[in-house]
Amino acid sequence: YQFTHDLIQQTIYESIPNDEKKFFHKTIGTILLRSAANNSTLHLLAVDQINSYCVDIDLVPEERSHIARINATAAKFAIAASAFEQARSYVNAGMRLLNNNRWKEEYPLSLQLYEMSASISCFNGDIDG
Repeated sequence: YQFTHDLIQQTIYESIPNDEKKFFHKTIGTILLRSAANNSTLHLLAVDQINSYCVDIDLVPEERSHIARINATAAKFAIAASAFEQARSYVNAGMRLLNNNRWKEEYPLSLQLYEMSASISCFNGDIDG
């Protein structure tokens, strides 16, 4: 849908209960992700929508892992576009989704996210410490 004025869109969005907003963000993100294939722009839009869904919600471990993986892919796309701050947000989102046993249960994904985090820090000149 396209609204004639931003305030109309904002008013309608604000009238939607928060639980329903999260469901809509997840649904929109999932549909976009299926359509994304190798389209980095669509993939990033999809991940942004799905990450909006993940805020303050309990997820089963498989779903947490899946969303962490798509954040890692989004971070790769962002790094390739030299969008390092955006990449950092995807890496951080992926890291937050990993459980406490990440190095035992999700070693390859954990390593990938932490390596990307280090690379992004180097690209940004954040090498203190």
